[in-house]
Amino acid sequence: MRYCMDCGAALTERIMGGKARPACPACGRVYFEDPKLAVCVLIARDDRLLMGRRGPETREPGKWSFPAGFVDRGE
Repeated sequence: MRYCMDCGAALTERIMGGKARPACPACGRVYFEDPKLAVCVLIARDDRLLMGRRGPETREPGKWSFPAGFVDRGE
């Protein structure tokens, strides 16, 4: 992949999760190899669910979500 599927800018590399990944310098989207698998954890206690706020380097920073993540190729 050479160009961003969101905005069309030429991709560069950016370190995310300890690996160099294709990333768009214009819109900030990071492309992950084969992210078909994902995991999510629901933690409940006293009729309440644990949620986390997405960090500054995530796709939608500041939004709330369940603890979750992608499984990279080879993991």
